[in-house]
Amino acid sequence: VASAAEAKTKAVNIDAVKVLIFIIAQKFHKFNLFPLYLYACKGEKLKKLLLNMEEKTPIISFRKADIAGGDSTVIYDLNMDIYPGDFVYIVGKVGTGKTSIIRTIIAESKIKKGTGTVCGYELSGIKEKAIPYLRRKLGVVFQDFQLLMDRSVEDNLKFVLSATGWKSEELMRKRISEVLSAVGMTRKAHKMPYQLSGGEQQR
Repeated sequence: VASAAEAKTKAVNIDAVKVLIFIIAQKFHKFNLFPLYLYACKGEKLKKLLLNMEEKTPIISFRKADIAGGDSTVIYDLNMDIYPGDFVYIVGKVGTGKTSIIRTIIAESKIKKGTGTVCGYELSGIKEKAIPYLRRKLGVVFQDFQLLMDRSVEDNLKFVLSATGWKSEELMRKRISEVLSAVGMTRKAHKMPYQLSGGEQQR
């Protein structure tokens, strides 16, 4: 009985080590910790899971990229990878290029040097006609709201849906209703942007 209990304890400890290595490998997937995990783990499903993580492609990637802010370069040699599931903050003082990075990601500003890839699109050589398709893969909350001041809240949302390929009036109305309900703006659907508070415009 004692031997069986000892064997069980060892098995639990080994499993705990496997889990720990797996967590480390998940956290630092850019480093070569996969062989270490695969050596410790005999489970085929977990092996496949980790190998899939190893092949994970970044959604956003920059390599030695010079980022422009207006006519001047504000960031030199930017190297950055953002993977699915990552939660990233870009922090810095005013004028250090935070917004310029976002503008580059949505192809509003061009890369001066180096490479950048966003959602499969190569930024350095992207054609004008491809930019709207790139932007349909991203969601950006603008600091200045980007609202159309000549139409209601509902019509602002309808314009976005129409521009991104929605055709059915019924489906658009349903989606607009869902979105407004989610942010507590159902009763504001027919208001004009200038009739809303700053917080309501942001929503």
